[in-house]
Amino acid sequence: MPMPAQSDRAIFLIDAHLLDTLIAAVGLGVGTAALVHTRSQITAAQLASTVLASHGIETLLVEVDDQPGPADAERVFDSLGAGWHLHHTGGPDGLAPLMIRAAAARACSAAQASMLDEDRRQLRFDDGTVVGLDDRRLGDRLRLRDVLQLAQLELKASVRRVPDRIPLIAAAAGVDNALRNGIHGPRELVNPEIVAQLPEPLAAAISADLDHAVEWFQFLDGFWLEELTLLAVERAAAGLGLSCEAHSGVKLGRGHQSIELDVLALIRYRPHVLSCTLATATGTAHHKAYEADRRAWQIAGPAARPALVTRLTDPIEIAAVEGIFAEPLESSHVTDLRVFTAADVNAWVQALSAGGRCTSLEAWLAEA
Repeated sequence: MPMPAQSDRAIFLIDAHLLDTLIAAVGLGVGTAALVHTRSQITAAQLASTVLASHGIETLLVEVDDQPGPADAERVFDSLGAGWHLHHTGGPDGLAPLMIRAAAARACSAAQASMLDEDRRQLRFDDGTVVGLDDRRLGDRLRLRDVLQLAQLELKASVRRVPDRIPLIAAAAGVDNALRNGIHGPRELVNPEIVAQLPEPLAAAISADLDHAVEWFQFLDGFWLEELTLLAVERAAAGLGLSCEAHSGVKLGRGHQSIELDVLALIRYRPHVLSCTLATATGTAHHKAYEADRRAWQIAGPAARPALVTRLTDPIEIAAVEGIFAEPLESSHVTDLRVFTAADVNAWVQALSAGGRCTSLEAWLAEA
């Protein structure tokens, strides 16, 4: 459905979920955004202003009381004047209905008011018009740096993985667990008898590059799964025709705080955080699941999508890991963490090796 003719100026209600504001502002195509915030949300409003400015959107900051009442809503419209679109998603408790009431009192058109339905990827206008966010091509306009900046995070480092390592990844995936567990550090990789037990072309690559035994040990110890996951995410996004900005071996910074992630990808406009583990113990898998959940929330709150990539094969163990987020827990933030298993990982190896599609990942990304 085509979007109603819009004012170039829109009012947004600021809360902790700043990505919603960015999505709506870019989706509506505004040139000027009035950011209505409480005194306690001034920092959030300033962050939103900075990121919106990077998209060529001018901003005005309008402060209301921490417990806004009808007079606050009236003052917002009085200070701004006529001709503003009202986007009433977000804001402090109780402010949105007050703003809608104040707009109605000024006979503002229902076509000049909207909300964000993120679950359905839609902008819903008060006159009944519905516009799909995919139609606004947000994925082509938003970048990972925007999302991170809203969370006061900075991408400090990542490792660029390349497709020509797929044969090495496939070989690493085929290493027997007993052999893998017997390699405790780089020292074992300078032992020709141990290296000879590894599949080709991995054995030949390590034998020819013993100066980098540390890096090869890290590769065998789990980096290959991160590389595989990154390449599979990129392949799946391409298969769906979705924009994708992906990194592995990620280090984020916030002041002196450092956050490490296995794989981070921006698909459409939502960050996807994937935690990878070779461990077959459910306790380790549980820990990594909570890690993915926690990191996803730090980056983008409910807009982020966490997943766990494992080598689990036992249906009971898989169900146990999937079940930890079946109900909201005080220590968690999400209920939809996706668990990928050994069957998924093996399928990705085959797909990447043969030029096929990573269907389980495609199904997950299509829901974003």
